[in-house]
Amino acid sequence: MNRYWILMSVLIIGCCTGCLSQEASEAPTGDIVLTVTGAITQFTSGDSYQFDMETFSSLPYSTITTSDPHMDAIIEYGGVLLSDVLEKVGAESSATTITIVATDGYTAVVNISDLHLGILLAYTADGQNLTEKEGGPIKVIFSEEAQKLYGPEAWAWWVTTVEIS
Repeated sequence: MNRYWILMSVLIIGCCTGCLSQEASEAPTGDIVLTVTGAITQFTSGDSYQFDMETFSSLPYSTITTSDPHMDAIIEYGGVLLSDVLEKVGAESSATTITIVATDGYTAVVNISDLHLGILLAYTADGQNLTEKEGGPIKVIFSEEAQKLYGPEAWAWWVTTVEIS
C-alpha cells in the first residue's frame, strides 16, 4: 500500500511540475530581427524568444494609419501589435512595463496597460517593407490615441529587443 501512495505522489508531483514549467519553442532558422527577454514563459534560445523575419511576420498582421512625427507624413504602417508579441512569448501576468531597445542603444518605455491604445512593431510602410533608412526592419509605431500618451521620443527605429518586466 505504501508503494502505491509513493508512486501516486511521484506521478502527481511530476505532472504538476510539467504543467508549471516554462516551455521551449522552435528556434528560428533565419537572421534574428527581434529578441524578447524578461518576464516571459516561452523560449526559443536560452532565456529569450527570438524571431527571424519569417517567424515574426507569421504573427497576426495589423495596420495603423497614423501621423508619423519623424517622417512628417500620414503613413499606413503594418506589422504586429505589441500585445500579440506578448501573447506569443507568454508574458507573465505580473509584468507591467516594456522596454523597447534599438540597435544604437536607444530605449523607449511603454506601459503594458496602454497596449490597447494601438502600439505596433511595424515592418511595412504603405505596403512596402521598411528599409533601414526608414527605421527598419522593425520600428515601433503609435496610433493617434497612443500618441496622446507617448510623444515622438517614444518612436524607436531599428528595434532589436523587447524587454518585459
